[in-house]
Amino acid sequence: MPTCPTCFHKLGYTRDHGDSPCTVRQSLLCTQCSCYGHERDTCDQVTHVWRPGTYEEIIRSLGGQYILDRWGIDTETQIVYHSPKYRPLTLEDQEREIAETNTIEIRYLKGRQDKQIRAIMDHLKLKTEHAMKDNLTRLRWWAISKGKKLRLVQEK
Repeated sequence: MPTCPTCFHKLGYTRDHGDSPCTVRQSLLCTQCSCYGHERDTCDQVTHVWRPGTYEEIIRSLGGQYILDRWGIDTETQIVYHSPKYRPLTLEDQEREIAETNTIEIRYLKGRQDKQIRAIMDHLKLKTEHAMKDNLTRLRWWAISKGKKLRLVQEK
């Protein structure tokens, strides 16, 4: 009888679901991509952003293991992110999670912003729209898909 690894690991139960999917696995929410069915450690959808799962991970990532040791902190306090079921991640939310070092600067001369954005979109083979606002939004979504964010810089 094959045992479901998710049920065994999460609940300590030995279960065989047969041909049915594991309901425990379906209920897992990934904090990387905000999808159900897997956890952050096994996510292959979003690889350009690391979302901490606990507050202690944030402290460790900043080189603060000695702080945890000094104060005897051995807990794991889960960070609760917004579920896409209730509020999907917006363009701004996703850009906020991308580091400043992964910024693409678009430089343009005064009055030439639209022309520069269209030229970049043509180079990237992205479809352009009539309104510059729509083109900029499409370019921002493209950048997020590559793990980048945009910054517009007007040159003098």
